[in-house]
Amino acid sequence: MSERKIVMLPGPTSVDPAVLRAMSRQIEPHSHPAFIARYRSVLSKLKRLVQTSGEVFVFAGSGTFSQEVGVANFVEPGDRVLCLVNGFFSARFADMVARCGGRPVVLEVPFGEGFTADQVRRALKKPLTRQSTRSPGSTKLATPTSWLKVPEPANTNTPRWSERGV
Repeated sequence: MSERKIVMLPGPTSVDPAVLRAMSRQIEPHSHPAFIARYRSVLSKLKRLVQTSGEVFVFAGSGTFSQEVGVANFVEPGDRVLCLVNGFFSARFADMVARCGGRPVVLEVPFGEGFTADQVRRALKKPLTRQSTRSPGSTKLATPTSWLKVPEPANTNTPRWSERGV
């Protein structure tokens, strides 16, 4: 009998037995040279994976945690923030924006549907801080963003971009 059970749901996810065994080992402190080297290696590989030369960040928390970090660091009181809503987690993002003093501008499509380039371009006619949830966990639908050209910041009034991918 296999020790692995397959769960076909958005969550909780199945954990491979090898991962469970690795997690049962003694924890290596984050200040240990071996941990630091491994962490740097992970960041380097992550940059290649997401095809960026910019900085990448790894959060020890849920996707919701990383959304909160993004909102708290990008949204200033009074900012108008485009929130692309097509599922539970993306809808919750608009609430986070409001709690941080931002003004959510909600573009919504039915649960599980994606956005077209034209829909987003029309919504971006006015200066905004932009946000999307690329793949909300509840729908597992990836919203492609390659067609969205984000300008390089020329000054502090240039729109900022945050994208969460699950």
